[in-house]
Amino acid sequence: MSSVSFAVGPARIDTQWLNYCREAYEQGILSINHRSDEFHALWRHFMQIARARLNIPNTYALLVTSSATECWHIIAHSLSQTGGLHFFNGQMGEKWFNLSNLIHYQSVPYLFNVQEELSIPNKQTFTRDLVCVTHNETANGSALSAKVLLDLMDVCRQTDALLAVDATSSLGGVSLPMHATDICFASVQKCLGLPAGMGILICSPRAIARAKKYHTPKHYNNLVRLLEHFGQNEAPYTPNVMGIYLLSRILENRPAIEEVDKQIRRRSAQWYACIDRTQTLTPYIKKPQLRSHTVLCLQHPQPSVCIQKAQSAGFPLSPGYGPLKHHTLRIANFPAIQEEEIKDFIQFLSHL
Repeated sequence: MSSVSFAVGPARIDTQWLNYCREAYEQGILSINHRSDEFHALWRHFMQIARARLNIPNTYALLVTSSATECWHIIAHSLSQTGGLHFFNGQMGEKWFNLSNLIHYQSVPYLFNVQEELSIPNKQTFTRDLVCVTHNETANGSALSAKVLLDLMDVCRQTDALLAVDATSSLGGVSLPMHATDICFASVQKCLGLPAGMGILICSPRAIARAKKYHTPKHYNNLVRLLEHFGQNEAPYTPNVMGIYLLSRILENRPAIEEVDKQIRRRSAQWYACIDRTQTLTPYIKKPQLRSHTVLCLQHPQPSVCIQKAQSAGFPLSPGYGPLKHHTLRIANFPAIQEEEIKDFIQFLSHL
């Protein structure tokens, strides 16, 4: 099977991943005790390099979990007593709302048109202590602008709500305004170039204070417990030591997120220019300013046929998701994908 995957997740892993795995094995990283000085040093280094490369403020806490899905649980249990106000236009955002509503039964959905920018409603709509948005909707290839996040954060501060941002398909690929989030989280199997199995959870001082205010010991992985342990360079459970080491190594060899962002946007322009030249592919998101730069969702008369042809040519893609499954296909534009691989695939697309 080809390693040149354009699927949106699990996605193309970093080209140096195997070398880093070998390093971890040879250095004994995989067997270190998570209460040991060796782990303490590994965690401190991870925090340092992640803050530097991903532009995470020093005042924000950085934690690891098993996945972004676990982050949904932790956020609902630890940071809300009323349930969340969930803004979404696609299946991933809706799944987050459904889980939150199972926990609180009071969460509020706010569905907006995928073909239009989110228009921030008046303050009277913000009746919950938590506001949840999906920055980059993997299911349909849409993305929120930095301005929308900033505007949401402004209203959240006025209404004493926290803003939680699911950045699973964008963290590590595009530059996010971290100061415009209270909670930002992602899984590692997309823009961060690792196999699935670890999540990143980033919390602002406001979120930390809220977690302490709402704290109850009903759940083992509550946010206060995580903050206490990771704040001491430890974990309340045996963590994914390999994932932490590998992500440290990957980020060490990447430029700052601002440079990665430029590369991803340049590639995105190339992708859409190529798609515009084909006679069969069209972007599902009509307005360019609303399109994701990391996940391209495309319409095709026979998407399954297109996917089969791409697979046969050595370019695995992702089918559409949810209601779009039989009408679209999806292409990843993640940092781990190499320039020559994109060039070859664009050549393939030009003949569809």
